Amino acid sequence: MTKINKRDLSIILIVMLLIAVAYVLRLPDTIIVNSFPRVCGILRSFIYIGLYISWGISVRNRIIQNQVRHYMTTVSILIVFWFLIRTINYHFIPDDTMPVWERYLWYNYYLGMLFIPQLGVLIALSIGKPENYHLPKKTELLYIPTVLLFLLVITNDLHQLVFTFTGSTNVPLSGDYKYSVGYYMIVAWMIVCVVMMLFVLYNKCRIPGSKRRILLPCIPIVVLLVYCVLYNLKIDWLRYIAGDITAVICLLYVIAFELCIQCRFIQSNTHYRELFDASNVSAAITDEEYNVCLSSKMAKIVPLETMRQTESGPVMLKDGTRLCSAPISGGYIFWQEDISKLLAVLEELNNTQEELKDYGALLEEENKQKQRQRELEEQKRLFDAMQKSVLPAMEQLNVIIEQLGNTDDIESAKKLHGKVTVTGAYIKRRSNLVFLADQTGTVDARELLLCLNESISNLHLLGISGAVKLDVDGDMDGDTAGVLYDFFEAALELSWDNLQGINVVVSKEQDMFRMTLMLRCEAHLSALADRFAGATAEKDEDVWYCSINVGSEVAKS
Repeated sequence: MTKINKRDLSIILIVMLLIAVAYVLRLPDTIIVNSFPRVCGILRSFIYIGLYISWGISVRNRIIQNQVRHYMTTVSILIVFWFLIRTINYHFIPDDTMPVWERYLWYNYYLGMLFIPQLGVLIALSIGKPENYHLPKKTELLYIPTVLLFLLVITNDLHQLVFTFTGSTNVPLSGDYKYSVGYYMIVAWMIVCVVMMLFVLYNKCRIPGSKRRILLPCIPIVVLLVYCVLYNLKIDWLRYIAGDITAVICLLYVIAFELCIQCRFIQSNTHYRELFDASNVSAAITDEEYNVCLSSKMAKIVPLETMRQTESGPVMLKDGTRLCSAPISGGYIFWQEDISKLLAVLEELNNTQEELKDYGALLEEENKQKQRQRELEEQKRLFDAMQKSVLPAMEQLNVIIEQLGNTDDIESAKKLHGKVTVTGAYIKRRSNLVFLADQTGTVDARELLLCLNESISNLHLLGISGAVKLDVDGDMDGDTAGVLYDFFEAALELSWDNLQGINVVVSKEQDMFRMTLMLRCEAHLSALADRFAGATAEKDEDVWYCSINVGSEVAKS
């Protein structure tokens, strides 16, 4: 249980004193009770009603979880209602004149007797849940037996399944009656609800040592069960010292719920004042006029005008302390933050910032130089890659140009011009493939089509027929595109002197790309198979069928 402070101890002593006074006012064979029985009875009722109203208000102020607070407030209302109708029944209904009213007031006792245990189950199910949590709809099924049993009681005059009257139902309650099967169903349901509540509480306990503390709320519940059994057995000495069953039942229920709160099974906001005062937080709570209502020990005294200045934002105090505030219900909360270390760090940072400006300018210039160097290195790398891929063609182009300069024959010069055009187109397009594949390693298949079409177009200018068919979509490896274009160019070089026509077909089968060349020429092209891996060259009559299969691994090798 939580530690009891002086304020709580005072409240407990006052409550015990009021209960003792109410108990004395009930004792028979005393001068006051015998002289003023009705006044003593009404005074007793008002003492209990006042206590339970105060407890209900206290519950609403203490309980954190909304649904638990709602259920426990309902319990206090049911207890107050029970005492009100009991007071009316015993002290304001004339004897032997209104038996029907008296009996139905008696039946209404069971409103509290049935619903309080059931609400106890709902309270237990709500414990440990978030503040705005609501129980599932299926828990409302608990209301069904409770409501049905209460209807069974309130309609007892029609069937007498709860109480069986030996005489006429028009006699007052002092007449003889017996318990019937409905009464035992009610008692059984009450016991089931109480056991369910304790079982749920026990299973939900997560506080160290709480499994033993569950015994405390069990004590008043066990006493209640034993009391009800003994009371129904009509034991004279029990009815003499504790004959007011309404007072005993309500008191034991309240004690059980209060023990659940004090044992922290039901979360409450008690002892927050002591916690706030003992915390190491420098904070204070004021009313709307900035009068301090609550302050922690660590909080420094702040002038009223300084507190008002926080309405427009935090205010700096001496010794590097910042005062902040925020509005709350009924006032303001102020807290003090020690930011002296932060201010020292900021000052150091400001000094360092000036030093870093010059250093940053030097770094920026150095980074620019490095960036330019990286760009040059990248350009050189790309140029070397392009040069490597077209170096044989460049050498071949130099030879052709030299031959062109040494010939005087127009026909020979025309053919050499054509070879220069085709070779130049190859060099341009091959370099472009290297450039496009440099970033991602792939090129669009249409780039290969553009390369082949440009070479074929140049052949058309020399009267050599040709066509290209590309059955490939999407991207392809850059090395693969380069090998296919190299294969095409190599076939042209071998067949150039007597080439009459060429057809090119490029297709894809699974992960392999296939290029098939059909060349009408007299040259011998079997050297292609030796020069390119995966290549074949076969002649059928005057047409050479040259093909190559290229995958990404083959191309890189």
